[in-house]
Amino acid sequence: MHPLNEQIFHFFEDEVPKYFEEQNLSPDIRWEQISMSQMVVRSLETKIPTSIEAKVGTGKTLAYLFPLLAWKKRTGSKGPAIIATSSTNLQEQILNKDLLLLRELGYSYTAVLAKGSQQYLCQYKFQNNKYKLKKRMSEGQINELYKWMNSTRSGDRSEVGDLDDQTWKLINIESTQDCTYCPLINECKYWRTRESFQDNNNDFIITNHGQLLQDLRMRYENPYKLLFSTHISAIVIDEAHNLEHAGVALFSSRFRINELQLTLERIFSDSKLIISSAKKESYLNMVLRFISEIKFVLKTLDETPSRIALPDSSLSTANQLNLIFKDLKDTMHLQIKNENNPLFERVERCIDFTYDIRSNEFITWFEPEQSQVVTLPREVSQITGDLLSHQYSDKQIPFIMTSATLSSNKSFDYFFNGIGQLGSDYFKRELPSPFDYKRQSLLYIPEDLHDYKRNSVTDEYFKSVDNRIEQLLTITDGHALILFTSHEHMERSYRNLCSKSLSWKLMKQTDGSKEHVSKMFKESTDSCVLFATGAFWEGFDIPGAQLINVIIVKLPFSPEDPYLAFKKEEAASKGLDPFNVVNVPDMIIKMKQGFGRLIRSKTDYGIVSILDGRVLDKARSYGQQLLSALPELNYTTSISQVESFVSSIRTSSFNYQVHYRREMVDFIPLPETSEPKKEERRARVVGTIHATKKVPQLKQKFTCSICGKDFFEVSQPESCLTPRCTGVHLIPGYKQMM
Repeated sequence: MHPLNEQIFHFFEDEVPKYFEEQNLSPDIRWEQISMSQMVVRSLETKIPTSIEAKVGTGKTLAYLFPLLAWKKRTGSKGPAIIATSSTNLQEQILNKDLLLLRELGYSYTAVLAKGSQQYLCQYKFQNNKYKLKKRMSEGQINELYKWMNSTRSGDRSEVGDLDDQTWKLINIESTQDCTYCPLINECKYWRTRESFQDNNNDFIITNHGQLLQDLRMRYENPYKLLFSTHISAIVIDEAHNLEHAGVALFSSRFRINELQLTLERIFSDSKLIISSAKKESYLNMVLRFISEIKFVLKTLDETPSRIALPDSSLSTANQLNLIFKDLKDTMHLQIKNENNPLFERVERCIDFTYDIRSNEFITWFEPEQSQVVTLPREVSQITGDLLSHQYSDKQIPFIMTSATLSSNKSFDYFFNGIGQLGSDYFKRELPSPFDYKRQSLLYIPEDLHDYKRNSVTDEYFKSVDNRIEQLLTITDGHALILFTSHEHMERSYRNLCSKSLSWKLMKQTDGSKEHVSKMFKESTDSCVLFATGAFWEGFDIPGAQLINVIIVKLPFSPEDPYLAFKKEEAASKGLDPFNVVNVPDMIIKMKQGFGRLIRSKTDYGIVSILDGRVLDKARSYGQQLLSALPELNYTTSISQVESFVSSIRTSSFNYQVHYRREMVDFIPLPETSEPKKEERRARVVGTIHATKKVPQLKQKFTCSICGKDFFEVSQPESCLTPRCTGVHLIPGYKQMM
């Protein structure tokens, strides 16, 4: 067996169980985890890009961390492995929990946490927003913030504790912020922290999807402005189901609509420019007309969506604005002539913007919350795919993607359609869950609720849903997470149930940051009920009896918006059913995330309720598709059976265990001869000789002063090559040809 395959087995079969026994914890050998780890090491060795769907409970983080470290130590691979996730929570867990386990087991490594820029303090904004801070905080709280700003080394938000999102936005670095000419750039904590991101000696860089894509983009466009080190040994993308959103965010352009008006006012106030009053009035009226046409659409909507399509009238107005700003540019050339004037850059932005939103090359929408128009290239998925494939096909960097929810109906097609097709030589695998859902959980789908589609705006619908929620909360005595698909419905149900003076502690997601709300729920001595939407469908991890009831109010179909409409249009152009290849897979992946909030360990139990009768409607095929996509479990339409299940399982004590045998592991062994010697690998890369030809070289013996192991190397290694050894003093010995 290949040494790396054997090392994986030894780690998970012997070292990890022994460690847990020493900690008085029950050892748990999971064949699913070992299978994934063997797939990861195969990808590292063969350079075949790999996607693995590893269900909740697999232990996927350790399943890729250990083979990465073992492979790096064995091969001496240059540069850090980049691990990218979509959530700050997982990034901190990897650094402060999973990697620490490796250190406690005797494995040495260096790692750096590279969060997104929005997670760091902007001292310049802090100083300029003092007045706004006073409106939101007490004098004592502001003084505490000052003390933190002066003492922190990194400016990381996690050091502050409980600070709500709106207050943090007053003092953080914005994702689109240009810090080049900031007067405090030399004192900036964030820019000092960024220097550590570029150290080639790191074993791991833990970051988010957006920063990974940004770094890969710079490697393509401007290799002198990299976020991370010049060399990358491997790339692992965790929570990969969210990678598409990162690509959309990176490659879209945003333009605040009031910038048109501000640019005009700045031009009109320039004393060097002579523009008639009639022109000024006409141009300004056209800009105000454009803004009012967009905002008028909002008045016609019952709920304010995150994205809305631009009305046709605004596109016609944009055409006239394009001509206006071109005219102003010509006037400025004649009268100012100095193209270094910053007004030229602003006018160019306005010209580009008013052109792009009318172009067939872009998808365009308006985001009311930020009052900005977004333009996105129609080929965004392939741009993202090209960036990724360039790393493993051209640069031969091992590339692995994983998540608990990559597939829909046993297919990865929807996922890859969102991030671009990455070639045919691609390894994909879906691993089963280690949990016994039939024993640990029950799915409840009522048949007697009002159909929400016909009655979504009536009091009867909301009343029937709230009454059923109250029934389910009574059965489990709270301990519940209620997931909604809209903020309006969440707020309405919260107010209604609060008015009933129930005995449980009712919380909602707006009570603080996600991290703060999660911590309050987990550590509370009361029985809590959390009303949530959006981000709480995933990443909310509450094992144990504090959460035994997950209520999903509606199927999480994404609201129709211009980007979703574009994806459906693309599907239709290929002769596919847009609803079944876009809406349904998207809903199923979100539902699998929501369902996964309940069972987090082999001792957890509880109920999941879907208060949406469409699941059982035989006229809608997606109901059966959804049930097939969920883990194999029992479901009922009877509330009395829910009561019986909860009563029986509360009096039971079980820990579902499968007797592990190595034959269970699903992997393709590496051939024992697949690992070339260092000289052969070097020859393969350079291409000067055949890959398998031996190159005689004079090697020297080195002996580790700690473990006593001998190594024969051309030059002295920086540290012991044994993965578990921390020795840095290697004693030179004799030389010989090898």
